[in-house]
Order: sequence, then C-alpha cells, then structure tokens
Amino acid sequence: MVDLFKKYNLNKDEVAVWAKKNYPNVASEETISPALLNLMAQLYIREVIGELVEPTDIETITGPVTPASDVKEGEWVNIQVAIGRKIRETTYMGCPLCYRSLPKEGPSTCQVDGPVEPKAHTWTRYIAADNSGEIMVSLPPRLSSEHKDLMGRVVKARGVLNDQGEFNMQSINIMGAGTGEPLPLKEKAKEFVDEAEVQLFTNMLKTFPSMSEEDLNKWHSFQKIKTPLSVLLARSGAEEFEEANQKRFRFPRTEQPSDQN
Repeated sequence: MVDLFKKYNLNKDEVAVWAKKNYPNVASEETISPALLNLMAQLYIREVIGELVEPTDIETITGPVTPASDVKEGEWVNIQVAIGRKIRETTYMGCPLCYRSLPKEGPSTCQVDGPVEPKAHTWTRYIAADNSGEIMVSLPPRLSSEHKDLMGRVVKARGVLNDQGEFNMQSINIMGAGTGEPLPLKEKAKEFVDEAEVQLFTNMLKTFPSMSEEDLNKWHSFQKIKTPLSVLLARSGAEEFEEANQKRFRFPRTEQPSDQN
C-alpha cells in the first residue's frame, strides 16, 4: 500500500505526539504500534492537513495471501490478483438495505427490513489472475455499486470459493492500476517429439509406398502415438503428392543414376 508518511511528508514522531495528545484512550502507550500509527496518520491528514485519504491508500485486509491455484472450495482466504475482462453481470430486484432478493418491482416487504421499495442490484464477474494461474471472481451488489469497473486493477480481496468455482469477494482493497503495458506472452511450448515414434513412422512410410491423410490419422490413433502427426511428417521428410484427386504421402523417392554408355 501507499506509504502515507512519504506521500504527505509526515514525521512519525510528530504524528505520535499528536495522537497521544488527541487520542489518549487508544494511543496512551509510550510506543505506538505501526498499525495504530498508520491509522493515526489517516486521522492527522484529515484533521490537521484537511484532506481525506484516498481509499486506495488504506489497507483493511491483512494476513497472508493464498495463490489463486491453491484456493479451495469453502475456505475463507485472501488473494491478490490482477482483474481482467468482465465476463457477465447479473441484475435482480432486491431490498435496498440488506440486498435480499424480492419477488417483484414496486412496494414490497423484506423479511428483515419490512416495507421497502425494491432496487436493482448487480453481481459482476471477472476473470482474474496471479502468478499461479487464473480464477473467476464475483463482486456482490454491495461492492459492485461502489466499484463500477475493476478491469485493469490489482486488488487484494477476502472471500470464499463457492461450489461453482467462483471466488466470492466479500471485501477488497484496490492496490493500484496496471501500467497499461501488455503482459509478456508465454513462450510457446515446444512440441513433443519422441524419436522412437519418428523412426517407427519413417519405417511405416518405407513399407507402404502411398498413404492417404485419413490412413495416417487412423494409424496415428491406433498406435497411440504422442508425437503430433505434423511433426512426424516433417521429421521423416515425407513427400506429399496428389493421386486421384486425393492428397497422399510417401517416403521420399531417391533418384536413381541413369546408365551411361
């Protein structure tokens, strides 16, 4: 998170003295803990400097962060992810106070809050990711109304993975925005090659002088070959030709030297 002392050019000792004077009930100890001092800095900025600290400068979620790939269903954990594209939004009519779904528009009665005027609420779902992999995250109406679009943001969130594979974020800290630069693409995985399979394929081509593409695919499947057929064709030097309007393959022919008298 943002270092408030650096951002607002604050002196920690000065803030500590101010805190003990103005908030003696909580800042009475000789040494103030870092967490309390940070909170006092927020109050100092508001009451002395006259500015409000940006919500993105305040971290309310503490504790270890779990990699997205390690999140398990039903466990409450913290994650820190970059938010990607928005997948979908789901809107329903519900209580404006507790967000419970109500059966119809117009005046209605909430089981918790009594007579209310239903309001449209929206669940928002995004694809997010950290270094361990991707995860689908869902933002409930309580947070969706506050954060209209999180795409491109880095967030720290506390929540739980439901049985539909969605991480339901119950509280979030906006850690910042991306640089706007595209993420580097992963290097394309090298195609699998088994040299024994290449030799087997080459011998088969030498045995059968002409094989159709369909025949090759059947052979590839029957033999349970792992090396892709395209790789086998390239590595064996197979020659492609056309016969009876059909694409076929054969082992390259070697030109025989002509007899010279």
